[in-house]
Amino acid sequence: EEKQKKSPTAREKAKKKERKKISRDKAREEKARELLGIDQSNGFLGNLTPEQEKVLQQVKQALIGVPGLEQFTDADYLRFCRARKFVAPKAIQMAQGYGEWYVQIGQQAASLPAGRGLLDRGAGFHLGHDRAGRPTIFMFPRFHDPSRSDDAIRDFVCLMFRVVSNMRPP
Repeated sequence: EEKQKKSPTAREKAKKKERKKISRDKAREEKARELLGIDQSNGFLGNLTPEQEKVLQQVKQALIGVPGLEQFTDADYLRFCRARKFVAPKAIQMAQGYGEWYVQIGQQAASLPAGRGLLDRGAGFHLGHDRAGRPTIFMFPRFHDPSRSDDAIRDFVCLMFRVVSNMRPP
């Protein structure tokens, strides 16, 4: 007697398809969390490994007195450490670059109406936060005037600076 293969019923097919979808969605969510740095298992205040704590102290010591970084807290230093995977020289270099930028442009950006030019041209605006609490900025490139690129970049930096400075810590 040969066993006949049972063909899956429509219900079994639907269940299998749903399991695949759930598995795929979980994988996408994990990848998004990894890319966005949402995983707070370590690298954040109160949850640092000894190696990460050592890098944080190195970065803080190296950046004492750097213009533009006077008001930095441990959370600010940790942003640069996480961005450079806790490699101290790279985090220091990135923070120094930020300090230079802040002295040249950032102080102006903090005092300008954030992205006013973008709003006036209808090219972009900040509109609240998404479900995860991240700020949302909407941009409409069709309203961009290439002859005003420098203004557009400045306005976008101002808008980003304002939005980021108002973000809640993770």
